[in-house]
Amino acid sequence: TYTAIAETPSYTLTSISPNRPTYNATNVPVTILTSTPSTELGLGDITATITDGTNTVQLTNCSEITQEVSGISYRGATCTYPGGLPAGRYNVTLTSSWHNATYTLSNAFSVNSMQEFTSTNCTNLATSTTTVDNRIDLVDSRDGKLYKVSKLADNNCWMVSNLALDGGRTLHVSDSNVTGDRMLPENITNGTESAYDTAQIYSGNANSTTTDCGSNQYCVVSDIKYGNFYDWNAATATVGTQTTTGIVTESVCPLGWQLPNDTGAKSFNNLLSAYSLPTTNATNNTAVQTIQQAPLNFPLSGGYLNSPGNQARYGHYWSRIVYIGNTDYAYNLAFALVEDGYFHPHDTTLKYYGFSVRCVFGN
Repeated sequence: TYTAIAETPSYTLTSISPNRPTYNATNVPVTILTSTPSTELGLGDITATITDGTNTVQLTNCSEITQEVSGISYRGATCTYPGGLPAGRYNVTLTSSWHNATYTLSNAFSVNSMQEFTSTNCTNLATSTTTVDNRIDLVDSRDGKLYKVSKLADNNCWMVSNLALDGGRTLHVSDSNVTGDRMLPENITNGTESAYDTAQIYSGNANSTTTDCGSNQYCVVSDIKYGNFYDWNAATATVGTQTTTGIVTESVCPLGWQLPNDTGAKSFNNLLSAYSLPTTNATNNTAVQTIQQAPLNFPLSGGYLNSPGNQARYGHYWSRIVYIGNTDYAYNLAFALVEDGYFHPHDTTLKYYGFSVRCVFGN
């Protein structure tokens, strides 16, 4: 009597697509691909789950497919993600009855919104370093754009891609860092920025990789890097004016997020200190290089100064604090190309200039 025993192959899961549905998506069709070539035994009965060890969702309606990659046909499955996962990164597991094997792909699925992110999520997020990337993907529910978020060495969770929210919308208390409805005008593509108390958002950065997902069921967006330019009035959700003093607590950031302070908790100063970078104005090429690299990832995005310019030469990032010496100015983090060498964590600039926005989680 002979018994045939199938040998468990050493194949793996290679991808899931889409891997980043919007936070409230339901019944999303997904494709799971394995490294099993179509010349091998089929997968048989297929079950698949998405789990982080605490939250688990069973994918439904799984059926086997073959898909060609670089001229080779591989086995995989199409399933349906029914929805229901909270913010987090998830492992994908596929079980094949014919191979008597379970394949897992770690951190392959993200269901997140900026607005649903919690202090517990931040606490549980491992700190990103120069060598270990623990970034997660968060979707801004206001327009479906996707952002990278990391816990950094100051123990705060930061956006590590620039805000790219367009104007022509109302910011609501349910989705934005505001205490009442705030209307943002349409983006500009040219013109002047000499109006202190008029919100202006410039979206013409030629190097931007942003994409508005519109009404798509799910949104897969390239890593937003450069984003839009906001004058200080727009960055502070139209609350910060020429005569505003002190700290403005409202912003264009998503609900639960804010513009950084200049000093103290959740500030540029505190963040730079955590990386042993200058916290006073300095000529420091090392600092300029470090702030652009992982895990900080602040690009030289430029700014809107009478006309779009200085792209890939300067970086300016608004804080929420007015310059003590003159209310025409607000503090910002500024640095320049290594050849220029300056690093100004306490730069003060006229409020009508258009600069980048980075948001930090919490109040």
